[in-house]
Amino acid sequence: MTKDDEALGHLRDHVRAERAHDAALERLARGGADAGDVPETMAAASAPLGASFEDAIVAKLTSAKAAPPKTAPLLFLRRLGPYVGPVALAAAVLLYVSTRGAGTGDDGPVLPDYAASVRGDQTLRAAAAQADSRLRVTSDASSFEIVVRPATAPSSRVAAWVFTRDGDEEPAPLQADVDVSPEGAVRIRGTGASLGSARELRVVVAPAGRTKFDDAAARARTGTTDEHVRVLVVPVDREGR
Repeated sequence: MTKDDEALGHLRDHVRAERAHDAALERLARGGADAGDVPETMAAASAPLGASFEDAIVAKLTSAKAAPPKTAPLLFLRRLGPYVGPVALAAAVLLYVSTRGAGTGDDGPVLPDYAASVRGDQTLRAAAAQADSRLRVTSDASSFEIVVRPATAPSSRVAAWVFTRDGDEEPAPLQADVDVSPEGAVRIRGTGASLGSARELRVVVAPAGRTKFDDAAARARTGTTDEHVRVLVVPVDREGR
């Protein structure tokens, strides 16, 4: 017999020994009284937690402010009892509840307030329905720059889309350079020609990876802004028009 054969034999015996008490442990975990030849420590670890402990877990789960999981993450806990014991099982349940409650929710991270500066000397707030500051363009060859800055650095990366609006027409993507810094600031550079006949620009800022182009366009259409998606409106004036 080679060393490999001997090692495989030991491994086979170990697996068989580990599985020898599976049926008895399953009965104990389900409340049965027949422990058979199961070692005392394993039998104690497999005993049901009891009604009072289960009630406490249920109360913790139902009070956790988290969205219902899409899978059944607690199924694996039922199999842990025979091996880790009631105390470790309780810790696993509480850890699951805590991590579910610590998330940002299905709506995504909360973004800070954003403000836009037009050519560096005009400011408007995203919360304002009507803004006094305006982007004034003198010709198609003239250039402009808009910088959208967060009040504080956002907790995650953001993405930005810029759309033009002309009356009741659908928003159209602005043909301009749009850069997003690691700190969440958005810089927009374009020319008068890129504005066309637009009467305003709408800048949509949202957590990166959570908002698609069509969603951003819908936000630009309605102008709806909230703590998860910021929409800033910059009116446009074209001199001579």
